[in-house]
Amino acid sequence: MEKIQLDYPALHTVPRRAQNVMLSETHVFSPELINEIRAGYNRVSAGAFQQDIGHSVNSTVGLPDLSGNARDLGLSLISVTGFSPLGDEYNNPQHSASNILQLIDQVTYAHGRHLVKFGADVRDLRQNAYRDEQARGFIDFLGLITGNPLGDLLLGLPTDSGGAHLNNAEHLRTHSDYFFAEDTFRVRPDLTLSLGMRYEYNAPPVDAQNRANVFDVATQSLVPVGTDGVPRSGYEPDRNNWAPRVGVAWSPGNRSRVFRAGYGIDYDQGALATGEGLYFNPPYFNFQVYFPLPGLPQDFLRTAARCKR
Repeated sequence: MEKIQLDYPALHTVPRRAQNVMLSETHVFSPELINEIRAGYNRVSAGAFQQDIGHSVNSTVGLPDLSGNARDLGLSLISVTGFSPLGDEYNNPQHSASNILQLIDQVTYAHGRHLVKFGADVRDLRQNAYRDEQARGFIDFLGLITGNPLGDLLLGLPTDSGGAHLNNAEHLRTHSDYFFAEDTFRVRPDLTLSLGMRYEYNAPPVDAQNRANVFDVATQSLVPVGTDGVPRSGYEPDRNNWAPRVGVAWSPGNRSRVFRAGYGIDYDQGALATGEGLYFNPPYFNFQVYFPLPGLPQDFLRTAARCKR
């Protein structure tokens, strides 16, 4: 358990724990043919928790608690323009546990001037998490009412405030399938050419129970994932990730120097953050912002525009 001091706005507890194990077996079928298989498991548990977790500071100072969950208790984030903010950071608490199972098999075959490698890399990823964003809410005093942010605070006249009611536990599931082949060809003693191709498919993350909604442009409304043609992931998969690569090594003259050149296309697996966006729509996540004075949002925009000029 590690504690770190953040400048904004309070002390947070940020635990991290990683565990992994790997098994490998290399089998020599013949001097020309070798197979290597590896299996691995990786688990990462990470969290970020506010200083006042489990303690309703809000009720002590006369503010409401938006959540009945003890882990969400603390003090709402109070911001006064020109002063340091007071309260617990609104992105916390949050915690995730990610489990990755990986299986790799690679065959190496040597024949004449060719060294060929091909195989597959398969991964299964599961993440369970919660992100209780805005569970305590926020209050802003910008000075648009009295002309002085501190004056607005003393009079109890916030410029805006808001918070979220949530029940959006995450249960993301995805998998990746990679296939590859490469031929290293010795054209002549001083020249070697490498040609390879890799195919990558990263399945879009989905919720195990389909507890998510997305905005349907056709109906202009929120619809459950996995219904009426809406993918479970909220977006269509990308299945055309072909990654060619070529390389050359040349050692001219007395071979005291080697010149190398290469080109390739690589793809990076999409972060789970893309799938986490599924969980921040009603009714699982209902975020509301309040402006206490009629017309204040429009007045605020005009005031901000004048300030920029």
